[in-house]
Amino acid sequence: MTDSNPQPSLSQRINIATRPLHTQLNASIISLLPLALPPHTLHPNPYSDGISHILPIYEAIEGAFRVLQAWSESEKDNRTNRVLLEALKDLPISQLARANRLKKDIERLCQQCTTKTSDLRNFHETRRNNCPKLKHFVHHIKTSISDQIHLLLPYTWILYMALFSGGRYIRSTLQQAGPEFWLGPEKRNFTNVDDVLSFWTFEGDEDGKDIQKEFKHRFAEVEALLTEEQKQEVVQEGKFIMNSMGSVVQEIAEVVGTNCSKIHVTRKSGGQSAEMTAQQQPEYDPSMQQLLLKHILPMGMVELIAGAASLVQGALRPWYQNIASVEAEVP
Repeated sequence: MTDSNPQPSLSQRINIATRPLHTQLNASIISLLPLALPPHTLHPNPYSDGISHILPIYEAIEGAFRVLQAWSESEKDNRTNRVLLEALKDLPISQLARANRLKKDIERLCQQCTTKTSDLRNFHETRRNNCPKLKHFVHHIKTSISDQIHLLLPYTWILYMALFSGGRYIRSTLQQAGPEFWLGPEKRNFTNVDDVLSFWTFEGDEDGKDIQKEFKHRFAEVEALLTEEQKQEVVQEGKFIMNSMGSVVQEIAEVVGTNCSKIHVTRKSGGQSAEMTAQQQPEYDPSMQQLLLKHILPMGMVELIAGAASLVQGALRPWYQNIASVEAEVP
């Protein structure tokens, strides 16, 4: 007799457990995207600055897999099932790896500026070092996975499968900024926008669908080797990942959405000036502040507050004008 109510797969359990957090995280990212694109900025440095905070996360995950590949039977923990270890070694797909792609994207974007690439790299690294939530998350990845290798599963499922869902929307939004924004007016170094957005792209004619299918197959093979206790640990780690990513995005918001940049960036090519420094930008940009608040306040609340502020300001303007006129008449 077959079970009329089959248990959900591990990937489904992760999705169900993290759905509210996933929705909130997506809203945060979508709210921040416009801040890294025209008309809020004339150059891609806010994007490269923000996305550089994601690089250490993918480096930690892919670094853990490299350690796993070199892990011999004599070195492995006695609690680790040998079959599970070998299955996890087979889980990564080379075309799915993102860290090197993202690193190249950032370096190529830095080449569009007159500021030395090494200076920008140091600038990005300093920024990341001043992000305690990111540092804590990366440290947790390195330590927790070394103790419980099955916890690699939620990281691969959440952070790589996202590239095939919300990642496609992000890619489309970024590409709409156009070649001149991403490559510069003269396109000296690269000819295609994807040359600097390769983190979001996949090789082959199927745009990654074949990679996604193969990964899901390998993920299911590893899942079949887990105990119920290990599956519960994977789901719990999935919720931790989503919470941590939310915290990292908040730190990125503070970097991209506020005028705290101390580096002077100028496009190499001629034409319209793209120089922007903290001193040149206005101290307060209401539209940017509203975008940042949208992922914190309930939907519609930001617009309501902004509308109320506008009404109050309009009602008070005649009063201010009267005061000013009276003061002007005082000898």
